[in-house]
Amino acid sequence: MFITKADHQPQKVRHGDAVGWSCGKNTCSGDSVLVYVASTGVCYEWRATSDAKKDRRWDYVCNVEYVRSFEPPITIQELRVAAPKSVWSPPHQNFRGHSSIAIPSRIFRRIKALRFGRSFVDIEREFDQKVKQSFALTAEQRRKRLASASRKHGKLRSWPRCL
Repeated sequence: MFITKADHQPQKVRHGDAVGWSCGKNTCSGDSVLVYVASTGVCYEWRATSDAKKDRRWDYVCNVEYVRSFEPPITIQELRVAAPKSVWSPPHQNFRGHSSIAIPSRIFRRIKALRFGRSFVDIEREFDQKVKQSFALTAEQRRKRLASASRKHGKLRSWPRCL
C-alpha cells in the first residue's frame, strides 16, 4: 500500500499511463498496490510496472499503472474492521510513519471485497459450509472425489518477487 497526500495528485495516474511514483524498496513489477490518500481513504488500485529503483529524492521509485478506483473511497474505519489489529496493525495506528507498507494477501483480498465482489463474511461462510460438507462424507467418498478432481489448480496467482 502506498500512503500519500492528496496534494501529490495520485488521480493523475490514469489508465494507459506508466507513471513514476515513490514506493517501498521491496516493490516488484506486477505487484498490486492500493493507494491510501490521507484523510480520504483507499482511492485507487495500481499495478507496479517496474521493480523499485534507488532514487536520490524519493528513496525508491517504481513505475505504476492505473487499475481501478474505489468509489466511495475505503475509509480508515472500514480498514480497521477488515483488518483486526492482531492481524495487521498499521490502520489502527493511522499509518503513522509509513509512506508504503506491505499488506498480507489475506487482508488485501478483504479490503478489495469491501467494494468489489462478495464480502469477506460471505466468503468465510461459504468456505465453512464446504468444509462441513466434506467432513460429512465418508473417507471412501472423499477418496473418490479427490481421484476425480482436476489435477490443475484453479485461479491461483503467484506474485512475482524480485531479488
